[in-house]
Order: sequence, then C-alpha cells, then structure tokens
Amino acid sequence: MTKPRDLTTTEFFALPIAERRAHSASQKEWEASPEGQAEARAYQERRQAAFEAKRLELAEQMFRGTEYSRHCERLDLPARAVDVVLSGHMDDTPAVQAARGCTDILVLSGGVGTGKTVAACERIREYVYAIEKWSPLAEYDASPSFRAALPVWCSACELARIDHFSALAVDQFKDVPLLVVDDLGSEYNDAKGFFAALLDEVIDNRYANKLATVITTNLNAAGFADRYGSRVVDRLREAGRFISCGNASMRRAST
Repeated sequence: MTKPRDLTTTEFFALPIAERRAHSASQKEWEASPEGQAEARAYQERRQAAFEAKRLELAEQMFRGTEYSRHCERLDLPARAVDVVLSGHMDDTPAVQAARGCTDILVLSGGVGTGKTVAACERIREYVYAIEKWSPLAEYDASPSFRAALPVWCSACELARIDHFSALAVDQFKDVPLLVVDDLGSEYNDAKGFFAALLDEVIDNRYANKLATVITTNLNAAGFADRYGSRVVDRLREAGRFISCGNASMRRAST
C-alpha cells in the first residue's frame, strides 16, 4: 500500500472538503495497514530513544550541577575527595575498583592517603547518579528530581557520638540503602565497649537486610578483629569483603 502524502495543517485545510475527506480516509487506511503500523512503531521507538537520551542528559546535568552540590552539602562529604571524584582525573585504584557497584559490606583498609575516602565518595556518586533513582520526566520537563533515599555518610567519630539508646538516632544508620563510615578506628575506644556494641548492631541489621555498607579504616585485618570483635568479623566473612589498599600514600605524589 502506498502511504498518502504528509500534509501540514495549512496544506490540509487549503484542500476542498471532498479532498480533505478522501485524504483522511486514506490516512486511516494507511495507519491500519501493516506498513503503517510498522512505521508508527518505528516512530515511537525513535521518540522514546530520544526521550531517554534527553533524560540521561538532564540527570547528568543535574547531578554535576546544583542538585549534586546540595547532596554533597547534605551528606557533608569531604570536599577534597569530592573534587577528586569530579575532576576527571581520579586514579582507578584497588579501593575505587572495590567500591564501584558495592552492594555488600566492604571494608577498605590501608594507610593514610591510599584513596579509601575517594573510593567511598565515588560509590556515593555512583549511587546518586543512577538514572532509576531520578523521577520520571515529562517529555518537556527540564527539572528531574531525586526520588530515592539519600545515602548516609558519617565519620567514625560522629557515629560514636550519637545517642546509643535512641532508636531514632541508631535507625538512620541501620536502614539507609547505602551507608559510609569513614575512618573507623579513629573514634574513642571506650573501655565498656559501647561503640563496639553499636557497630555490631548496625552491621548485623545491614547484613540481615542486604544493605550496602562501605567502611574505611587504617586498621589491618588483625587490628580490626581485635578492636571490634568476632561477631562483626564473622558478618564480613559471610557477606562482606576486607580489601587491603596498601600503605603507599598518593598524596605525596601530588605535592
């Protein structure tokens, strides 16, 4: 079947009434034909592909612009580490490789300046950037919004200072989809073991619910086990990873 000629609105209404009716009838016949339906499907596929490309573009612009800056401020991410992640010159270190796509409990162990905190920031960036976490856009909507729960970033010292007896305070660390605890081991090691008990509770809940957790620490495996006990270590053995990032500081090379 031959497709009728496409007409603009002006051209269509310039036709005599009889020709308009004939053209409309031909157009309906074409749309009902296999050829017309195939053309319509191809058009919709092109339209959807263009829409998805625009959606990705808008999400990236939003991520790299004001909205991501707001997320960094809300999460209180270390500014220097964020700058490295967004610089385009981030080294693909063992820590970064381990953190990308992390859905389990990950401990990044190593000396100062080995890229552990940068790797944790990269995991946050990856989480926030994921397109499925942005609200579906209307076709001409230029303002996508982040609709998932934000991750939580805290230093070990901050975690140690929360009210251990407040369920509300503890739950924000137990239930968030992605938790980063930075510099574990730098907190005060109380003799009564309150912090170790808190960490055990948080890790146990996150282990049970398969929630992603990234921990950075200067402690080696033996020091980690000695400080935090066998229960936490057992959780890591079963559902996590302990990655050694070495002790060679990359900070000296950049100065």
